[in-house]
Amino acid sequence: MKHEENYARFIVILALVSTACGGDDLECGPGTHPYGDRCVADVSSCGDGTKLVDGQCVPLCADNEIWTGKHCVPDYQCAPGTSPVAGQCVPTCTKDEYWNGQSCSKTPRCALGTVFDENTGSCVPNELICAKGTHLDNGQCVPDTSACGDGTHLENGQCVPNRLPAPDVVESTDPTGKVTFDLPDPGKSITLGGTVDTPIDLNGDSIVDADYDRFSFSAQAGTWIRVHATSEGAAHPAFALVSDDTDAQGQVLYARYAVNPLGVDTEREFYLPRSGNYTLVVSDYTHVTSDLFGWLALPVGGDDFTYLITVDNLGDPTPTPIASVPASKTGDSGAGALAFYQMKDLKLHDARVAQHMGKPSGMMASDTFGALMLFGPKGTLVRESLSYSLTGDATILFAATEPGDHLLVVDHLLSIGPLTDYELRVEQVDTVDCGAANCAAGTLAQGTSKLLYWDLKEDNVFAMGAKVPDTESSSLQVQRMDAGLVPVGEKTSASKYGPAKIRTYIEKDQRLYLLLTGYNGNAIASYELDVKTPTVDRLTSATTHSGLKVHEMPLDIYPSAGMGRWDAAAGQVILSTSFTTAWPNWTQPLEEYLTLGFEPLPKLRDTTDPAFPNSILPPLMAYMPKAGRFLYQTKDDAGGDIVGASYDTTFHALTPISLATPTAGNPVSKTNQGLIPTAGWSLFGFSVPKGQTVALKVTPKGTEPLQAEAWIVTPGRHQYTSGNHSWVADKEEIGLGILARQAASAPGQEVQLLVEAPYDDTQLVFIRNIDAGDPTGRA
Repeated sequence: MKHEENYARFIVILALVSTACGGDDLECGPGTHPYGDRCVADVSSCGDGTKLVDGQCVPLCADNEIWTGKHCVPDYQCAPGTSPVAGQCVPTCTKDEYWNGQSCSKTPRCALGTVFDENTGSCVPNELICAKGTHLDNGQCVPDTSACGDGTHLENGQCVPNRLPAPDVVESTDPTGKVTFDLPDPGKSITLGGTVDTPIDLNGDSIVDADYDRFSFSAQAGTWIRVHATSEGAAHPAFALVSDDTDAQGQVLYARYAVNPLGVDTEREFYLPRSGNYTLVVSDYTHVTSDLFGWLALPVGGDDFTYLITVDNLGDPTPTPIASVPASKTGDSGAGALAFYQMKDLKLHDARVAQHMGKPSGMMASDTFGALMLFGPKGTLVRESLSYSLTGDATILFAATEPGDHLLVVDHLLSIGPLTDYELRVEQVDTVDCGAANCAAGTLAQGTSKLLYWDLKEDNVFAMGAKVPDTESSSLQVQRMDAGLVPVGEKTSASKYGPAKIRTYIEKDQRLYLLLTGYNGNAIASYELDVKTPTVDRLTSATTHSGLKVHEMPLDIYPSAGMGRWDAAAGQVILSTSFTTAWPNWTQPLEEYLTLGFEPLPKLRDTTDPAFPNSILPPLMAYMPKAGRFLYQTKDDAGGDIVGASYDTTFHALTPISLATPTAGNPVSKTNQGLIPTAGWSLFGFSVPKGQTVALKVTPKGTEPLQAEAWIVTPGRHQYTSGNHSWVADKEEIGLGILARQAASAPGQEVQLLVEAPYDDTQLVFIRNIDAGDPTGRA
């Protein structure tokens, strides 16, 4: 999901505005005025019985009264220099004075929240009535505080920042470490907390690295949890949940992501497909999206980038049944929700296709990268499909490998916005039994496919060739699939330029499928399909197999061949002798050993021959570093028509006789040894330290002594470097290379060999009789 550039980004700016506090520099904005050490809103309306005068609420006077600035008095005229007070004209006092009934006196300054009462001559609480939405505060009507913004709450009449509770589990103090926690029981929750720390250089490359916090836990397959992240500080949390288990390429088996571009609360559900350990990776939205999409962004973090994670165990889901197909189900995966559906009572080999549509019907777009998981009757994950685009479908094509209910989980890899509607479609898939029907030819209409199957037995070889006419403009694609409709190997194509072909050995009874499609859904006017399923012969050690048959293979696709299979133990040497043919069309008979994937095993080479590596010697043999099953094949290497022919061969699985480990001055020996009658060979094994010189002596005995030839051999491989060919001894290799060989010139003659050990492990000694007589002498 990474891209080199992304010019269609958006930016969300969260601005925190602070006001100045205290001091002589207090400046208030429009609609406010200074009051003490803070700015308060101007009063814009007054309560009943009062009116607004010069920004303050004052009592309403009667129609025949006027407000003096301090109280209401009768509205009549007094002589200049006098003012009406209590119904009579008295001398007018200055602004900071009042009439005490006898003379003008200085008006005292009253404390905040009180006013001077001329009638009592003292300071009393302010009795002004404030308008709705305001209240008396230190003698002033100030606005009420009843609603606070996001991230704050009302406390003692003030909006103050929210504070999250302390977490149950705190992040590791190691920037690259992780902490472990236990999942709560169903219906319970646990909280995790930490800080996206200030970026630092973690790997010494002089570039600061983003901080990621890791929380690890163990879970059983089928665990359903919800994870919610939030922050009271500057963090914009996002997270990923990944499995600790990986595949053969080192990729995690499970990964899901949660981001929210529109707020600090990020949440989603997870349904864990396998038992094992999982890691919740938490960081800032900037870091997670940069990793996902390849965006360039500066790392963020600091002490105020705190977060709190809540993990809820949701228990067991209650799936919605799908009793019949075709079926279409819709819903909303908002807030990261998953949906569960159960396909009821599937029978063995029932074939279905389930699709989590990339763009649900009636929707212009989607903000979800869809995912779909399928579980079998025993709760085991059968298949998973992920979409790496917002419009791509997550599709699972499968056949039931066991009867019963199957669970579908409508999941998502990632959601990046509010468009979270989903649509699930489930349909039946038609199949053709090619054991009963004639599948030798057919056509494909535009946008269609065919799913063919064969029920095969252990030791069958499935060989297929497909062709289209030279006039066909498109190509026929053929995909082999196993009994559950999991693709096996790469697609093969038939076109006017050549056929499609598949050959595989069947290790156990099973159903094999072929999916036929036209390239890009194109129509195929006609095609031919040639399938052969011969049974290979089982080869046993020290046995001469006579009259073995050559099997017909798809014409012009694979050569007709005789085939066998054998099982070997670790450390054995496999050897074939006494190969004969009886058919006039054999011109260049060839024996070879193959892997179960039909790859040839390397043959014995004489590394002392100047022609090395072109120094292959008979007989056919190979070393078995591990126990396993392999194939034997014989064919006419010149392409002769040998269908119906027969052949004989003798197969041997030889275990070396140990010579122990000789040391300087302490030789080891074996006396009264004989050749294996059916093989004509003896096989011994020894090991000495690398670089040690080994002397081998073979002394024939008996009245009719053998004419011995001895080889010292190691398993290994041919290597070509800097223009030179060499033999690399390696006990894990199948190939065999002769390091030294010597043959007697006459029966009874002693044979001696010297060789420097190329490595510390197994070396083999082969002894045979090269005399024309019966190879049964003693040595």
